[in-house]
Amino acid sequence: MSTKGGGAGEVHGYFSHFESPYEAFLSFMIAVIDLETRIWREMGNLSVSYRAVEEKCPEEMAFRFYEGFAKPLNLKARNLIELSGGVRLAPLESLKFHLERKDFSRWISNVIGDEELAKSLEELKYESDEELKEGLIDLIEERILSHKRELLEVTNINNSAGEMNGRA
Repeated sequence: MSTKGGGAGEVHGYFSHFESPYEAFLSFMIAVIDLETRIWREMGNLSVSYRAVEEKCPEEMAFRFYEGFAKPLNLKARNLIELSGGVRLAPLESLKFHLERKDFSRWISNVIGDEELAKSLEELKYESDEELKEGLIDLIEERILSHKRELLEVTNINNSAGEMNGRA
């Protein structure tokens, strides 16, 4: 997989069964995506926990805070930890705007994959502005802790299994 010319390019071209380095790169990327898909499938529910707290979604899928229609704020979130921080910083108008439109629950469901948290946010009841912000933060942070506990349990189980097999 080389785009070099001259002698180096000829050597790479001679040993490659691909027509071009671009074809080689495309085949490599397909293999990587296939591997990633298989890993997520094997992880099952753990993949949701991992995406929710450890991994950041791609920039174009980040949650962007708005104060109203066509009034963006300079806040975004790419996982639940960043969402919690954004909720702390966002003005109440922004939080109400997103709750009314169900933006938080839609993003959490579609991007993070956490249906349980998405449903909880849709059902959130509040009587005052303070309750709104506290309720949002509490729900998100409780779920972050839940995901971290789940990942920690698996890590501890894997470490214990390694010790029993003499690999510690």
